[in-house]
Amino acid sequence: MGQYQYHLLRHLLEIDHQNFYNLYAFNFRNRKRFKEIKFPAKNYKIKVLPIPQRLIILWWMMMRRPYLERLTGKCDVYHLSEICIPPVKKAKTVAFIHDLTTILFPEHHKRSNVFLHSKRFKNIHKVDAILTNSESTKKDIIKHLKIKTEKIFVTYLGADECFRPMNEAEVEPVLQKYKIRKPYILFVGTLEPRKNVETLISAFDQLKAKHQILHQLVLVGQKGWLYKNIFRAIESSPNKSDIRYTDYVPDIDLPALMNGAEVFVYPSFYEGFGLPVLEAMQCGAPVITSDISSMPEVGGEACLYINPDSADELTKSIFEVINDAGLQKNLSEKGVERAKQFSWEKCARETLKVYEMAGGQ
Repeated sequence: MGQYQYHLLRHLLEIDHQNFYNLYAFNFRNRKRFKEIKFPAKNYKIKVLPIPQRLIILWWMMMRRPYLERLTGKCDVYHLSEICIPPVKKAKTVAFIHDLTTILFPEHHKRSNVFLHSKRFKNIHKVDAILTNSESTKKDIIKHLKIKTEKIFVTYLGADECFRPMNEAEVEPVLQKYKIRKPYILFVGTLEPRKNVETLISAFDQLKAKHQILHQLVLVGQKGWLYKNIFRAIESSPNKSDIRYTDYVPDIDLPALMNGAEVFVYPSFYEGFGLPVLEAMQCGAPVITSDISSMPEVGGEACLYINPDSADELTKSIFEVINDAGLQKNLSEKGVERAKQFSWEKCARETLKVYEMAGGQ
């Protein structure tokens, strides 16, 4: 969500010099950090309201007052990315839906997540237009939320320009920083059940047992909800000394980690878009990902696809890639070309069209 908001805003402000953007946030704990956000443009302002986000969300769910205009000021169009749909008096509304994972995989979430999203989706019919990040998610919205297709607009995400092929001199210092040695298999994503990291660990154990591979398994990402089983799987692995968990890594270091990997693996059970897949392709990393939801839509013919429920299939695909330099080169080249079809500028231009349509311009 944060990546989407930041990069979309940055590119909207670069291409749109006619509209003025009021950026608001309901936040008490991080209000100073929000105020430090800067864009190289003059047609925006940031207003941080020192109200705890959870408090305002719960209040709106119960009372449907006050109108959003009372708190943020009047606008022609509101882009709503909050977990609830706030009441709006006159302005048109455009809402973004990243995925329907709380509906499709409630067992992968905390009950509070499922409850809050159910309330948001209950009110989603009230908005004037819905943005989403893939045709796959659009189909889910039509099927599960009963929204008419003409109200939904797909705006594909992009990968930041920092994700690019890099040379060894750029990569090696970052590997040393995180105590990573080559060769290694890489995963990047929040550690939560939906990301299917336990199956990846099982496949890694099979690779060690059957083929005696020399690789490390590098897991990059902050802890999400219900993450404890992942760390139990790491602790119980006979190869835990070769499993390297870095925790959160800033974007500035991620491209080097992706460039250094022999293969990037993203075996998620479900994704609205799957941004790490695009970022890895743009870096030229060979990618293995799941054959469901949006992943084939993003990866096209540039990735190898596996059934996320099958550790055996994942094991076979990883071994195939790490033992075939020609396949690695082929996937790398196809990935870089495929990634050129996506960009944040394109996302911003398509989003601006929806704003203008919703606002009657």
